[in-house]
Amino acid sequence: MATFSGAFAELLEPRLREVYFNEYDQEPLLFPQVFNRKTSKRAFEDALKVSGFGPIAVKGEGQPVAYDDPIQSDRKRTVHTVYALGFRVTMEMADDDLYGIIDQMPKDLARSTRHHQETLAWGVFNDAFAGAVHTTIGGDNLCQIHALLKSTNTYENQSNPPIALSVTGMEDLLTIARTMVDESDRFTPGNPKTLIVPPDLKFEADRLLDTTRGEPGTDENQINTVATNRIGVTQLDVPYLTSDTAWFLVNAKGGHTLHWFDRKDITWGTSKDTQTKDALYDILYRAHVTVDNWAGVWGSSG
Repeated sequence: MATFSGAFAELLEPRLREVYFNEYDQEPLLFPQVFNRKTSKRAFEDALKVSGFGPIAVKGEGQPVAYDDPIQSDRKRTVHTVYALGFRVTMEMADDDLYGIIDQMPKDLARSTRHHQETLAWGVFNDAFAGAVHTTIGGDNLCQIHALLKSTNTYENQSNPPIALSVTGMEDLLTIARTMVDESDRFTPGNPKTLIVPPDLKFEADRLLDTTRGEPGTDENQINTVATNRIGVTQLDVPYLTSDTAWFLVNAKGGHTLHWFDRKDITWGTSKDTQTKDALYDILYRAHVTVDNWAGVWGSSG
Protein backbone atom coordinates (compact mmCIF):
# COMPACT_ATOMS: atom_id res chain seq x y z
CA MET A 1 0.00 0.00 0.00
CA ALA A 2 2.83 2.40 0.73
CA THR A 3 4.22 1.89 -2.77
CA PHE A 4 0.81 2.54 -4.29
CA SER A 5 0.29 5.63 -2.15
CA GLY A 6 3.51 7.12 -3.38
CA ALA A 7 2.89 6.41 -7.08
CA PHE A 8 -0.86 6.62 -7.55
CA ALA A 9 -0.61 9.94 -9.40
CA GLU A 10 1.37 8.25 -12.15
CA LEU A 11 -0.85 5.16 -12.06
CA LEU A 12 -4.03 7.19 -12.44
CA GLU A 13 -2.69 9.65 -15.01
CA PRO A 14 -3.09 7.55 -18.21
CA ARG A 15 -6.67 6.62 -17.32
CA LEU A 16 -7.72 10.13 -16.35
CA ARG A 17 -6.09 11.58 -19.46
CA GLU A 18 -8.07 9.12 -21.59
CA VAL A 19 -11.29 9.93 -19.74
CA TYR A 20 -10.70 13.65 -20.29
CA PHE A 21 -10.05 13.47 -24.03
CA ASN A 22 -12.83 10.92 -24.65
CA GLU A 23 -15.26 13.36 -23.07
CA TYR A 24 -13.75 16.42 -24.78
CA ASP A 25 -13.96 14.79 -28.24
CA GLN A 26 -17.45 13.41 -27.73
CA GLU A 27 -19.25 16.34 -29.37
CA PRO A 28 -17.74 18.44 -32.20
CA LEU A 29 -16.95 22.03 -31.32
CA LEU A 30 -19.11 24.64 -33.02
CA PHE A 31 -16.67 27.51 -33.47
CA PRO A 32 -14.30 25.71 -35.91
CA GLN A 33 -17.24 25.50 -38.33
CA VAL A 34 -17.05 29.29 -38.72
CA PHE A 35 -13.68 30.56 -37.47
CA ASN A 36 -10.43 30.17 -39.38
CA ARG A 37 -8.45 28.01 -36.94
CA LYS A 38 -4.71 28.50 -37.26
CA THR A 39 -1.52 27.56 -35.43
CA SER A 40 0.74 30.31 -34.14
CA LYS A 41 4.44 30.04 -33.26
CA ARG A 42 4.82 33.57 -31.91
CA ALA A 43 3.97 35.34 -28.66
CA PHE A 44 1.50 37.54 -30.55
CA GLU A 45 -0.05 38.02 -33.97
CA ASP A 46 -0.05 41.29 -35.90
CA ALA A 47 -2.54 42.26 -38.58
CA LEU A 48 -3.04 45.22 -40.86
CA LYS A 49 -4.99 45.95 -43.99
CA VAL A 50 -3.93 47.63 -47.20
CA SER A 51 -6.21 49.37 -49.67
CA GLY A 52 -6.12 48.79 -53.39
CA PHE A 53 -5.69 51.58 -55.92
CA GLY A 54 -8.14 54.36 -56.62
CA PRO A 55 -10.18 54.53 -59.84
CA ILE A 56 -8.33 54.36 -63.13
CA ALA A 57 -7.98 57.83 -64.67
CA VAL A 58 -8.27 59.37 -68.10
CA LYS A 59 -4.91 59.89 -69.80
CA GLY A 60 -4.89 62.86 -72.14
CA GLU A 61 -2.88 62.83 -75.32
CA GLY A 62 0.73 63.59 -74.54
CA GLN A 63 0.03 63.52 -70.81
CA PRO A 64 1.78 61.22 -68.33
CA VAL A 65 0.12 58.19 -66.79
CA ALA A 66 -1.29 58.90 -63.35
CA TYR A 67 0.33 56.87 -60.56
CA ASP A 68 -1.26 55.85 -57.32
CA ASP A 69 -0.21 54.23 -54.05
CA PRO A 70 -2.12 51.89 -51.75
CA ILE A 71 -2.80 53.01 -48.18
CA GLN A 72 -1.82 50.95 -45.15
CA SER A 73 -3.82 50.85 -41.92
CA ASP A 74 -2.51 50.91 -38.39
CA ARG A 75 -1.21 47.63 -37.02
CA LYS A 76 -3.36 45.52 -34.71
CA ARG A 77 -1.58 43.23 -32.26
CA THR A 78 -3.24 40.39 -30.37
CA VAL A 79 -1.41 38.51 -27.61
CA HIS A 80 -2.01 34.87 -26.73
CA THR A 81 -3.47 34.06 -23.33
CA VAL A 82 -2.92 30.96 -21.20
CA TYR A 83 -6.05 29.30 -19.79
CA ALA A 84 -5.77 26.56 -17.18
CA LEU A 85 -7.71 24.63 -14.55
CA GLY A 86 -6.99 21.59 -12.39
CA PHE A 87 -8.25 19.29 -9.67
CA ARG A 88 -6.81 17.41 -6.73
CA VAL A 89 -7.23 13.72 -5.88
CA THR A 90 -6.38 12.85 -2.30
CA MET A 91 -4.53 9.67 -1.54
CA GLU A 92 -7.48 8.53 0.51
CA MET A 93 -9.94 9.13 -2.34
CA ALA A 94 -7.76 7.13 -4.70
CA ASP A 95 -7.67 4.30 -2.17
CA ASP A 96 -11.37 4.30 -1.38
CA ASP A 97 -13.23 5.47 -4.53
CA LEU A 98 -15.93 2.86 -5.14
CA TYR A 99 -18.31 4.98 -7.22
CA GLY A 100 -16.24 6.36 -10.10
CA ILE A 101 -15.99 9.84 -8.60
CA ILE A 102 -12.42 10.25 -9.77
CA ASP A 103 -13.40 9.49 -13.37
CA GLN A 104 -16.12 12.15 -13.19
CA MET A 105 -13.56 14.85 -12.39
CA PRO A 106 -11.71 14.84 -15.75
CA LYS A 107 -15.05 14.51 -17.52
CA ASP A 108 -16.26 17.71 -15.93
CA LEU A 109 -12.91 19.38 -16.61
CA ALA A 110 -13.32 18.45 -20.29
CA ARG A 111 -16.79 19.99 -20.36
CA SER A 112 -15.42 23.11 -18.68
CA THR A 113 -12.71 23.39 -21.35
CA ARG A 114 -15.19 23.01 -24.20
CA HIS A 115 -17.52 25.58 -22.69
CA HIS A 116 -14.67 28.05 -22.20
CA GLN A 117 -13.40 27.70 -25.78
CA GLU A 118 -16.87 28.15 -27.25
CA THR A 119 -17.64 31.13 -25.01
CA LEU A 120 -14.31 32.72 -25.89
CA ALA A 121 -14.83 32.33 -29.64
CA TRP A 122 -18.49 33.37 -29.84
CA GLY A 123 -17.74 36.37 -27.66
CA VAL A 124 -16.71 38.07 -30.92
CA PHE A 125 -20.34 37.95 -32.08
CA ASN A 126 -21.73 38.84 -28.66
CA ASP A 127 -19.62 42.02 -28.84
CA ALA A 128 -20.30 42.73 -32.52
CA PHE A 129 -22.43 45.84 -31.98
CA ALA A 130 -20.72 47.18 -28.84
CA GLY A 131 -16.99 46.71 -29.42
CA ALA A 132 -16.27 46.54 -25.69
CA VAL A 133 -13.75 43.69 -26.08
CA HIS A 134 -13.37 42.77 -29.74
CA THR A 135 -12.68 45.40 -32.39
CA THR A 136 -11.33 45.28 -35.91
CA ILE A 137 -8.21 46.99 -37.24
CA GLY A 138 -8.74 50.69 -36.62
CA GLY A 139 -10.90 50.11 -33.53
CA ASP A 140 -14.29 49.60 -35.23
CA ASN A 141 -17.03 47.36 -33.88
CA LEU A 142 -17.45 44.29 -36.03
CA CYS A 143 -20.86 45.57 -37.22
CA GLN A 144 -21.24 49.32 -37.74
CA ILE A 145 -20.66 52.06 -40.34
CA HIS A 146 -17.04 51.74 -41.47
CA ALA A 147 -14.76 54.40 -42.92
CA LEU A 148 -12.79 53.19 -45.96
CA LEU A 149 -9.02 53.56 -46.21
CA LYS A 150 -8.97 55.05 -49.68
CA SER A 151 -12.33 56.74 -50.03
CA THR A 152 -14.43 59.33 -48.26
CA ASN A 153 -17.40 56.99 -48.61
CA THR A 154 -18.43 54.47 -45.97
CA TYR A 155 -19.85 50.97 -45.83
CA GLU A 156 -22.27 49.64 -43.21
CA ASN A 157 -22.39 45.89 -42.60
CA GLN A 158 -25.51 45.86 -40.47
CA SER A 159 -29.22 46.39 -40.86
CA ASN A 160 -29.99 49.95 -39.83
CA PRO A 161 -32.51 50.14 -38.29
CA PRO A 162 -32.20 46.56 -37.00
CA ILE A 163 -34.55 44.05 -38.62
CA ALA A 164 -35.72 40.81 -36.99
CA LEU A 165 -34.90 37.51 -38.66
CA SER A 166 -37.50 37.19 -41.39
CA VAL A 167 -37.79 37.12 -45.17
CA THR A 168 -37.58 40.93 -45.17
CA GLY A 169 -34.63 40.91 -42.79
CA MET A 170 -32.76 38.29 -44.81
CA GLU A 171 -33.39 40.15 -48.07
CA ASP A 172 -32.10 43.36 -46.49
CA LEU A 173 -28.89 41.84 -45.12
CA LEU A 174 -28.25 39.79 -48.27
CA THR A 175 -28.56 42.97 -50.32
CA ILE A 176 -26.06 44.71 -48.03
CA ALA A 177 -23.73 41.74 -48.48
CA ARG A 178 -24.04 41.73 -52.25
CA THR A 179 -23.18 45.45 -52.38
CA MET A 180 -20.10 45.20 -50.15
CA VAL A 181 -17.16 47.35 -51.18
CA ASP A 182 -13.44 47.13 -50.48
CA GLU A 183 -11.19 49.76 -48.92
CA SER A 184 -11.02 51.58 -52.27
CA ASP A 185 -14.83 51.66 -52.57
CA ARG A 186 -14.89 49.06 -55.35
CA PHE A 187 -17.69 46.51 -55.36
CA THR A 188 -16.52 43.24 -53.82
CA PRO A 189 -19.79 41.35 -53.35
CA GLY A 190 -19.97 39.09 -50.34
CA ASN A 191 -21.21 35.53 -50.62
CA PRO A 192 -22.67 34.51 -47.23
CA LYS A 193 -22.75 30.79 -46.55
CA THR A 194 -23.77 30.56 -42.90
CA LEU A 195 -26.69 32.07 -41.00
CA ILE A 196 -25.72 32.22 -37.32
CA VAL A 197 -28.60 32.40 -34.86
CA PRO A 198 -29.26 31.83 -31.15
CA PRO A 199 -31.47 28.85 -30.23
CA ASP A 200 -34.41 31.26 -29.86
CA LEU A 201 -34.31 31.85 -33.64
CA LYS A 202 -33.49 28.31 -34.78
CA PHE A 203 -37.01 27.37 -35.77
CA GLU A 204 -37.57 30.65 -37.60
CA ALA A 205 -34.31 30.00 -39.46
CA ASP A 206 -35.56 26.50 -40.33
CA ARG A 207 -38.77 27.93 -41.72
CA LEU A 208 -36.95 30.56 -43.77
CA LEU A 209 -34.31 28.32 -45.27
CA ASP A 210 -36.21 25.05 -45.68
CA THR A 211 -39.50 26.33 -47.13
CA THR A 212 -39.06 26.17 -50.90
CA ARG A 213 -42.59 27.11 -51.97
CA GLY A 214 -44.77 29.65 -50.25
CA GLU A 215 -43.20 32.49 -48.34
CA PRO A 216 -43.13 31.74 -44.57
CA GLY A 217 -45.68 33.68 -42.56
CA THR A 218 -48.07 34.26 -45.46
CA ASP A 219 -50.96 32.34 -47.02
CA GLU A 220 -49.75 33.15 -50.51
CA ASN A 221 -47.72 30.94 -52.80
CA GLN A 222 -45.03 33.36 -53.92
CA ILE A 223 -41.49 32.02 -54.13
CA ASN A 224 -39.51 32.05 -50.91
CA THR A 225 -36.57 34.20 -52.01
CA VAL A 226 -34.30 33.15 -49.14
CA ALA A 227 -34.68 29.36 -49.30
CA THR A 228 -31.43 27.46 -48.97
CA ASN A 229 -31.64 26.07 -52.50
CA ARG A 230 -31.75 29.63 -53.86
CA ILE A 231 -29.08 31.39 -51.82
CA GLY A 232 -26.84 28.54 -50.62
CA VAL A 233 -26.97 29.57 -46.97
CA THR A 234 -27.22 27.03 -44.16
CA GLN A 235 -27.95 27.83 -40.54
CA LEU A 236 -25.94 27.24 -37.39
CA ASP A 237 -27.69 27.76 -34.07
CA VAL A 238 -25.24 28.70 -31.33
CA PRO A 239 -26.28 28.49 -27.66
CA TYR A 240 -23.30 30.65 -26.68
CA LEU A 241 -24.85 33.77 -28.22
CA THR A 242 -26.13 36.02 -25.46
CA SER A 243 -28.72 37.97 -27.47
CA ASP A 244 -31.95 36.19 -28.33
CA THR A 245 -32.63 38.55 -31.25
CA ALA A 246 -29.28 39.18 -32.96
CA TRP A 247 -28.39 37.17 -36.06
CA PHE A 248 -25.54 37.15 -38.56
CA LEU A 249 -24.56 36.16 -42.07
CA VAL A 250 -20.97 35.05 -42.62
CA ASN A 251 -18.89 34.17 -45.66
CA ALA A 252 -17.30 30.75 -45.87
CA LYS A 253 -14.01 30.26 -44.01
CA GLY A 254 -11.27 32.12 -45.83
CA GLY A 255 -13.75 34.81 -46.84
CA HIS A 256 -13.56 36.64 -43.52
CA THR A 257 -11.00 37.39 -40.79
CA LEU A 258 -12.57 35.64 -37.82
CA HIS A 259 -9.48 33.84 -36.50
CA TRP A 260 -8.76 31.43 -33.69
CA PHE A 261 -5.02 31.03 -33.08
CA ASP A 262 -3.74 27.97 -31.24
CA ARG A 263 -0.37 28.77 -29.65
CA LYS A 264 -0.30 25.70 -27.40
CA ASP A 265 -2.69 22.77 -27.72
CA ILE A 266 -4.54 21.39 -24.71
CA THR A 267 -1.90 19.87 -22.47
CA TRP A 268 -2.54 17.49 -19.60
CA GLY A 269 -0.25 17.78 -16.56
CA THR A 270 0.35 15.66 -13.45
CA SER A 271 2.16 16.42 -10.22
CA LYS A 272 2.10 15.37 -6.58
CA ASP A 273 1.88 17.25 -3.31
CA THR A 274 4.71 15.68 -1.34
CA GLN A 275 3.26 16.84 1.99
CA THR A 276 -0.28 15.49 1.59
CA LYS A 277 0.50 12.80 -1.00
CA ASP A 278 -2.41 14.17 -3.03
CA ALA A 279 -2.22 13.96 -6.82
CA LEU A 280 -2.69 17.16 -8.83
CA TYR A 281 -4.01 17.15 -12.37
CA ASP A 282 -4.44 20.12 -14.66
CA ILE A 283 -5.00 21.09 -18.25
CA LEU A 284 -3.99 24.25 -20.01
CA TYR A 285 -4.02 25.73 -23.46
CA ARG A 286 -2.74 28.97 -24.95
CA ALA A 287 -4.69 30.75 -27.65
CA HIS A 288 -6.52 33.86 -28.71
CA VAL A 289 -9.50 34.79 -30.84
CA THR A 290 -9.63 37.89 -33.01
CA VAL A 291 -11.44 39.57 -35.88
CA ASP A 292 -9.16 41.71 -38.02
CA ASN A 293 -11.60 43.16 -40.51
CA TRP A 294 -15.35 43.60 -40.86
CA ALA A 295 -15.48 42.29 -44.44
CA GLY A 296 -17.34 39.01 -44.80
CA VAL A 297 -19.59 39.41 -41.75
CA TRP A 298 -23.01 41.08 -41.61
CA GLY A 299 -25.37 41.38 -38.68
CA SER A 300 -28.65 42.65 -37.33
CA SER A 301 -29.32 43.17 -33.65
CA GLY A 302 -32.93 42.27 -34.35
